[in-house]
Amino acid sequence: MNKWIVILKEWVAAHSGLLLSEQQMESGVQELRRLMDSLNLSETEYLNALQAGDDKLIKSTIDILTVQESYFFRDSPLFSYLKNELLPQLISEKRMKQTLSLRIWSAGCARGEEIYSIAILLNELLSDINRWTIELAATDISYSALEKGISGAFNESRLRATEDKLREKYFIKRDSLYYLNEEIKNRVSFSYFNLRKPGKLFKSFDLIFCRNVFIYFSKSHVENILQFFYEHLVEEGILFLGPADLVTHCQHHFSVQMTQGVYRLKKITQIKEQPKKAGLAVAKIEKETPLYKPSSQETTHSLQLIQELLTNTHYKEALNKIDNLFLKGETALLYRCQAQALIALGDINAAQVSLEKSIRIDPLDAMSHFLLGLVEVDQKENKNALISFQKALYIKPLFPEAAYHLGLLHLQMKQNEQGIKWLNQALRSASAQDNEELIFYTNEPKTHLINAIQASISYYRGQHDE
Repeated sequence: MNKWIVILKEWVAAHSGLLLSEQQMESGVQELRRLMDSLNLSETEYLNALQAGDDKLIKSTIDILTVQESYFFRDSPLFSYLKNELLPQLISEKRMKQTLSLRIWSAGCARGEEIYSIAILLNELLSDINRWTIELAATDISYSALEKGISGAFNESRLRATEDKLREKYFIKRDSLYYLNEEIKNRVSFSYFNLRKPGKLFKSFDLIFCRNVFIYFSKSHVENILQFFYEHLVEEGILFLGPADLVTHCQHHFSVQMTQGVYRLKKITQIKEQPKKAGLAVAKIEKETPLYKPSSQETTHSLQLIQELLTNTHYKEALNKIDNLFLKGETALLYRCQAQALIALGDINAAQVSLEKSIRIDPLDAMSHFLLGLVEVDQKENKNALISFQKALYIKPLFPEAAYHLGLLHLQMKQNEQGIKWLNQALRSASAQDNEELIFYTNEPKTHLINAIQASISYYRGQHDE
């Protein structure tokens, strides 16, 4: 990249918290140059104006660099889940409590296709919607996107996943544009909001949607945003994330849920004993490895106890048991178990050290290479993570979880062909295995892993088609 683009990228990160890729920066260069030409500014003058706080120029720059393409009902697994399961259940619970109100927030809403789709769903599900207090908030950092969302006018490509009956019911075509029904449009409130510098909101939401946004933020910013969302969800409220949001650990009290390929975090406010960390849940422990074969009944019992402690989220107690077993000798399996507990407790650096020790003892432990890859993704060490996932697959070719995360990583690095290839490999591998052979971290049935893979393939193919 040219030096001025590098400086601009740094300014964007400092101003908005967005970590834009080289490809995203390069794609906006031509329009940025047209903007500079129209204002008769040199590169240096343009950068100086931004750093001096020129509001109009700042707004134009952010708009150019954060253009997002989307369309109504884009993620079919998500909207199927909302329509057939979550919203009917939530509506029923509200009726039983006689609290006819719903608050939903779409953070990073772009032009509002997602929140408008939700508004349409609610209109379809609530025959008595006029008795309800419905608050639908849509926020974004791009003023241009917000203005287009407020207008409620969309070209036909934005409706390509919308059923004909919904298109006819909720849109009016004028010339080449489709105009959203005024009643639906007026239910959504658009406003500017910077997730990096959030102000206090004096309300809590039943549902928050922030899908495929975290990839633009640093790890520390993601942690801060998760804390903010946690504080602004009602008890047992749900945060929806996207296939591209690889949140590998979190210090907040969320339970990770995956249904029909829909990735979400549910707020937990009343926790008994030690809370389970959101993110990397605990994998099943293999009873034996090539370098660890229990030699006594006592050791076997200890390993079983460690497995139970990890499964039941008693991570500190598991670490104490592991330390006691280390007195009898260091093994690859013990270091791997130690890493799993440390990951769950959020001590990623220490977990990385334990995994490296495990691999030094047993270079052929596919699970340790896989875990190390996840840790390296968390640490933004993407090149190392690619190698770790590839090693896991070399050792254990039928390893759907490794293929899945390798595919996601390629896609996040804009290597779409490789990414889709590995997601397809993960799908084939998962489909061929029995449930008990899977070690996927949600510890859910094989079908949930398959749904997650299919959702990712659908999402990225749809993004590529745009």
